[in-house]
Amino acid sequence: MYRASFFTELLHCTQQKDLRTGKALHAQILKATSSSSSTCIYLTNSLVNLYAKCGNLVKARIVFDNITHKDVVSWNCLINAYSQNGPTTSFLVMEIFQRMRAENTFPNAHTFAGVFTAASNVLDVFGGRQAHAVAVKTASFYDVFVGSSLLNMYCKVGLVLEARKVFDIMPERNSVSWSTMISGYAMQRMAVDALEIFELMRYEEEDENEFALTSVLSALVSPEFVNHAIRQ
Repeated sequence: MYRASFFTELLHCTQQKDLRTGKALHAQILKATSSSSSTCIYLTNSLVNLYAKCGNLVKARIVFDNITHKDVVSWNCLINAYSQNGPTTSFLVMEIFQRMRAENTFPNAHTFAGVFTAASNVLDVFGGRQAHAVAVKTASFYDVFVGSSLLNMYCKVGLVLEARKVFDIMPERNSVSWSTMISGYAMQRMAVDALEIFELMRYEEEDENEFALTSVLSALVSPEFVNHAIRQ
């Protein structure tokens, strides 16, 4: 019964980013579970998430490292914490991902989205491609958020042809997918390709999004598009 109560209170602290109350709860949890061999996994995962969301990544890592039997949520909490913190900690994500696989925990869509985001942050093409090779063997590869994160990684490092291959086989696309692909072409001054995707988006989607339109406008000022227009 106390576990459910702790879980609810930890969730509230995480949502409010109330680290002070969260630390007090952590102490109570340790006291309440001192007679047992280990704290239940959903409480320890909640503690990792609490510290991560409150910006205390050092403490999040300590709690994580002390989890005896980690599940996929444990790994995802730390992977996403590091990837969402920007380049400063994103370089640690690939190490965590490799450990996760070595310990035979099966990654899911949240795992891959976090790994691809981290690879984008630090322009880690090698690590990103390794994760891509793992993802294609799972059903998670066809998740729209995983696909969009992978698109973003390839576009950020300038590999728009690789990004387009991913884009073309996505069974579902959202506004982020379209915008990322258009933006990727725009950044490489590939205006004709950006316009092609924009027109395809207008054909397939009911709504146009502001970011996609801005990316197309950016591509339109490229020398390539001007030369293309003159030739027409």
